[in-house]
Amino acid sequence: MNKQLYNAIIQWDADENPYTPQFQDIYYAQQGGLAETEFIFLLHNQLYKRWLTHDFTTRPFVIAETGFGTGLNFLATWQAFLQQCSDTNGILHFISVEQFPLSQVDITRSLAKWTSLTTYRDELLAVYPLAIYGWHRFSFANGRVVLTLGLGDVNELLPSLYANTETGLVDAWYLDGFSPAKNPSMWQASLFEQMQRLSRADASFSTFTAAGSVRRGLQAVGFCVNKVAGFADKREMLCGHAPNPKQPILSTKSTMPAWFRYPALTTDKHHAVIIGAGLAGTATAQALSQRGWHCTLLEAQAEIALGGSGNRQGILYPLLSASWDDLPTQFYLTAYQYARYLLQQLNKQAFVFEACGVLQLAGDVTAQMRFEKIVQTLQLPPAFVQCVSATQARLLAGVELTQAGLFFPQAGWVATATVCQQLLNKARQQADVQLKLNSYVANLQRTTEGWQVLDAEGQLLAHAPTVIFTNASGFQALPYAQALPLQTVRGQVSYVASTMTSQTLATAVCYDGFITPAWQAQHVVGASYDVNASRAFISAADNQANLAKLRAVLPDVAASIGSFVSARSAVRCSSLDHLPLIGALPDYALFMQNYADLQQGKRASCYTAPVYHQGLYVNLAHGSRGLLSALFGAEIIASLLNHEPLPLSQRVLEALAPQRFWVRQLKRGSSA
Repeated sequence: MNKQLYNAIIQWDADENPYTPQFQDIYYAQQGGLAETEFIFLLHNQLYKRWLTHDFTTRPFVIAETGFGTGLNFLATWQAFLQQCSDTNGILHFISVEQFPLSQVDITRSLAKWTSLTTYRDELLAVYPLAIYGWHRFSFANGRVVLTLGLGDVNELLPSLYANTETGLVDAWYLDGFSPAKNPSMWQASLFEQMQRLSRADASFSTFTAAGSVRRGLQAVGFCVNKVAGFADKREMLCGHAPNPKQPILSTKSTMPAWFRYPALTTDKHHAVIIGAGLAGTATAQALSQRGWHCTLLEAQAEIALGGSGNRQGILYPLLSASWDDLPTQFYLTAYQYARYLLQQLNKQAFVFEACGVLQLAGDVTAQMRFEKIVQTLQLPPAFVQCVSATQARLLAGVELTQAGLFFPQAGWVATATVCQQLLNKARQQADVQLKLNSYVANLQRTTEGWQVLDAEGQLLAHAPTVIFTNASGFQALPYAQALPLQTVRGQVSYVASTMTSQTLATAVCYDGFITPAWQAQHVVGASYDVNASRAFISAADNQANLAKLRAVLPDVAASIGSFVSARSAVRCSSLDHLPLIGALPDYALFMQNYADLQQGKRASCYTAPVYHQGLYVNLAHGSRGLLSALFGAEIIASLLNHEPLPLSQRVLEALAPQRFWVRQLKRGSSA
């Protein structure tokens, strides 16, 4: 599965209008691209009127676009939405797909003539991603405008989107690929089928083209199609809407099996109790508060981030394999890019992330061959990852080393504990967020109004319709963790004073352990990995083991270290397959009962969706990769709770669902 992407090749006419020789087509009309966008897409989807009557208390307004191009449609819609929609709680969600993304330079040049969009353009370019296949998530205007940008083939990416089979997802469609005659690979029957699958009951569409193949394709899946006057000197264009539900329509079912489908949300009360105030908990509070939710954050200890999230420095870099089909690679690639984006936003308020680059050293020839295969297979941009020789690695690191490896130029180290505090600060700025320390959760009790969260004496700690578990190993003590294969892993990092020699270390370096560049005259060296310990404690032997691993790869740095300043130990929670648990929490007993015959190979359509513990969600079991996955897990949970598009493919979402372990068990024929 080759997912290598290429930037669009752009040529320019005398009026500075972009043209693509690949498709021999223009990006927008020469009479005026901005006016064309307003006429074709804003006017003929009746967006100004619909935004005024849309009920934003229940869900965002979702637009889906085929062909991001220069970003003009997105920027014009963003500007119009903020000007038209006075509801400060209203959220516009814009999904767009682009197979040949423009470079930042070409986007800048393409949009230069519309100075009214300059501010919006610059905000987009500040986060605009490299040409990497998959979904990319960004938010603007304090969370009121959210962009989910898919880079790749629209007929691959749209089928990967999750949508409730009853309600759909998209309110309006911008069909804006190149001309059907010049870009037939996009305008296929599968595109129209996915439009039908993803559309809400009152969805609309508009497009510049009046091609008969497009009209017939839309009608074939049930859309009502109108031919109207086109923009400027274009004679005709198409617009229309989803069909009357009473009319027969082609049914395109979701590819997500019934046992992974998400629950229909039954509460409109935006109040959640979040159990655990580490990285996952504070990130979840921030993501929900950005959407106007009131959050009560319960922490068992006397301060936040005293568990696995409390290290001075951690290293952020993606976990990759040599296959695009590998679901962990897909997840961690997307999660890494989102984490970088969010950390850069936090950096505007307080320093939390240093993009110094990360070297992942190859311990032997086999490892180096594996690294080379990763780079050759994934074909990611060199600005994202590259193989380096031992000489190149030494020059990048600024210290003596003898191993080749992978280099991630945009990766770096994170002040983990500071991130938790900044996430909490940001959450409090956005909405009502209460933090309750020394609040150990022993049990939950269901009531007609939601959940009561109780301590060991049965006293009420908090109550809300929604409860989200982010308390890592603390979750294992609760009955809802039954039959989920979780384990505790103790780790210890060592804090060492920097020296004249070690201060020249310019990048973070990973091997069997890791070392961070000096910050405030200290390095973090780690880390032990003890699956046989269920509690945190400081071990002198672990300090020596951390130093011994460092000595094997950076002997000069290790020799210069005189003494340990301190050490820190924590217990992390990990799953059996080392992927986190992110999503809604099903009822185990009913799940095993309702899917007991799964091994018999019955079609997924024979089953209904799982019975869930109504209002219970998890964002945990991040293990030693919490910096990679916890921030993105919070965005997934917040999107799920707010009826927003989910920023991952359905297959990856299945791989994160808690019930994945039960499905595997049932397919093996075991119900125990």
